[in-house]
Amino acid sequence: MQLSILLFESLMALLFLICLSHALKRGKQFVLELLVSVVYGVLLEILTMVQLKYYYYGDFLIKIFDAPLAIGIGWSVIIYTAMATTDKLGVAQKVRPFLVTLLALDIDLSMDAIAIREGFWTWGVNGWWFGVPLGNFFAWFIVVMSFSYFIYHFRNNRKFPGYYPAVSMIISIVILLVLDWIWVYHLPQQTHMIILGGMLFLSIGNVFQNYRQLKKDNELDWKVFSVPFIFHVFFLTLLLVSEYRILALVLISLLMMTLGVYIHLLPSFNKIYKID
Repeated sequence: MQLSILLFESLMALLFLICLSHALKRGKQFVLELLVSVVYGVLLEILTMVQLKYYYYGDFLIKIFDAPLAIGIGWSVIIYTAMATTDKLGVAQKVRPFLVTLLALDIDLSMDAIAIREGFWTWGVNGWWFGVPLGNFFAWFIVVMSFSYFIYHFRNNRKFPGYYPAVSMIISIVILLVLDWIWVYHLPQQTHMIILGGMLFLSIGNVFQNYRQLKKDNELDWKVFSVPFIFHVFFLTLLLVSEYRILALVLISLLMMTLGVYIHLLPSFNKIYKID
């Protein structure tokens, strides 16, 4: 078995335990959100592989219908920590899914291009972004945006006590399957870049519009911060020690890590720099 894949599976188990420990202190509903998001991560991988036959996974130790459990855990811990950081920043409810999505994409912009070179997964189509097709980033956008939106929408809604994460998961999967089908089979490839660019522009614009209202007086949460930091360091290390080292990808990975670290530290900015 490939060492980098084994290390990745081990890291995902560690990061899940870190997030579970964090969620337990926040309350049962956050534990439930985390657990359902693991199911969501595995299920969306299974269904999209069946629907699109777009990619396949490498030699992972634990798989559920060809979908690695570690990938489902990866989805869950990325979404969980992105939402936890967004919650601490105190942005408006309508803006939160946009920031959560941008934080998740910040990791994937470098991770996916490195993972395919390590044999974690293989795309069946040519990709514009270092071999990764734009549809991957479209799917990441839809997955994180829709799931976080419905979690935020239903979290305090008494109509769905106890099972709102499952409701959010089901709705999000339906949205993903429908939009993936439209993206692959009904949208001209010439429009893909325009659509994805427009989605990113809308998200960044919404976040920047609310930048001045961000809360930066929280204590530093090492558990939340450790997840994106470990993701970035792990994949950057794989890139730097590899034979396929690509300068442009190294620079992008460093930029994404710097940006991701900055945003995840932002809720504690005033505490770190002792600003009154």
